[in-house]
Order: sequence, then C-alpha cells, then structure tokens
Amino acid sequence: MSKNFSNRLLPTDTNVLISLGANCLSWVLKKLHETKNVVFLITEDVYKELIDRPFKYDYLKLEIFRYIDLIDEGVIKIVDHDITNIAHELGRLANNTYFSHGENIKILHRGELSLLAIAKTYNLKFISSDEVILRLFLEKPLELKNLLERRLHTYVDFSRRNWEKVIDFIGRKVRVLRSAELLYYAFKIGLFDNKINTVSKYIKNARYHYLRGLLYAVKNKGCGISGNEIESYLRTLF
Repeated sequence: MSKNFSNRLLPTDTNVLISLGANCLSWVLKKLHETKNVVFLITEDVYKELIDRPFKYDYLKLEIFRYIDLIDEGVIKIVDHDITNIAHELGRLANNTYFSHGENIKILHRGELSLLAIAKTYNLKFISSDEVILRLFLEKPLELKNLLERRLHTYVDFSRRNWEKVIDFIGRKVRVLRSAELLYYAFKIGLFDNKINTVSKYIKNARYHYLRGLLYAVKNKGCGISGNEIESYLRTLF
C-alpha cells in the first residue's frame, strides 16, 4: 500500500470526508496538502452533501465549519468542469456490465460516476471513496460478481467486454483509495508521530494501537474495509 500522493489531484467522495470528519480527522487532509501537495477535488453534489444539506443540524455545524476552512484554504477544491455528459456515458457503460435474469444491474450511481468522470477529465490514476462496489468494480470485477450473487441470492452474469469498454473510455485503470488508506499513508509518513509520542507515555506499543485505532475507527464509520485487511496492514508494519 505504498502509494505516492505527491503533486496529485484526488477526486474525493462524500463518504471519505464523512468518515474522517466523524472521527475528528479532517485535519489530516490539510497535512497531506501541506506535505505532499495533495488537492482533494469534489463535485457540487459532494459540496451539497457535505455543507448545505447537513447545515440544518446543529450538532454537525462545527465539522462543517472545519470543511469550509479547508475549502477556503485550497485543500479541497470544487470541480468547475462540466462532467455531466462524461458521467452519463460512464453510467451507460458501467451499468451494462452485470446482469441477472436478462436484466442489467445498476451498480454505480451519480456520485461514483462523477468521481470517474473527474478522473477521466484530468487523466488521474487515483480516486478516493469508501464505497465497496466502486472499488471492486474497478480493481476486482469478478469479486464484485460474487458479492452481487451473495447479496441478490441469484446467479449474476459478468461481461468482461463491457467492463473493458469502461476502462478504455476512462483512458486508464483507476485505483481507489479509501479513508483507511489515506490514514495508513499519513501514519507512515509521520503525521501522527507527535500524538503517538504523547500516547506512548501511558500505553505500551502505542504506535501499533494508534494505527489499529485509526483503521477500525473509519471502518466503524462506513469505510469499506474488512477486519482481515486491517490486520494485514498492521502486519506490514509491526
């Protein structure tokens, strides 16, 4: 999971921002911006989901203010390109990849398709989302077939030819970074070291427990990562 974020635009979905914000970790985005020049791209729809719609709830306003600061500072930027037509074509292609009983299965929706449209527009290798289906579609399409069969309790057909049309239309294979992977990377480059030094005064094996706590925290808030994956990541460092 050694991924270089330097000088990267990173299209980012609402769920990643919510996972981080719900755990008071939105500051990590600013640190990645300052240390690795990462700019987190969002669509107008993500802005509405992140700022406009939840603003009516008083208990969410403090985190909303934190994200407004990140937007004002240029850490998060709103995409000003019109990606509607690209997203529509991606939806037409992607949602004709899996079938059951002769009917196509709609697997990607507006938010996920917008991320892919940004990736195509800017020729980007990475996007950030906590959605399991999007990640499997892009990286492990046969595993997604198996997941759909378990969820739908029926046989699912997969068209590799149609899947390849999606990849060809985007122009390259795209990798998905989850909130857990953003935190793992931030941990590896030392962004949590000061906090860990404080914790180590009170808890043995502080680095191990801090990373474990980070990964399970975002898992608990909706990041599509399994316990086995978390344990695997921990074994790579400890």
